[in-house]
Amino acid sequence: ETVTHLFVIGPLAFEVWGHFARLFNIVDQVATGVHARIASWFLSRQFVTCNHILMLVPMLVLWFIWKAMNLARFEGSTMSANQILS
Repeated sequence: ETVTHLFVIGPLAFEVWGHFARLFNIVDQVATGVHARIASWFLSRQFVTCNHILMLVPMLVLWFIWKAMNLARFEGSTMSANQILS
């Protein structure tokens, strides 16, 4: 599993990013890597300041995907979008 698959293009990542894109009314751009995903999120709104909550969401998404992957790998839990979103 590649970093891009885990965090950007895999089914789990796709579902999680899509959830937050719908929640914040962001046009979800097709990204080819982590950097491109973060850049597209940051540039998705014209008037978002650096202290707006939208600046934190991508980092939190990446963190919770990483955390879910580690729980699945090292503690035998299942890795699902529902687990990340709850």
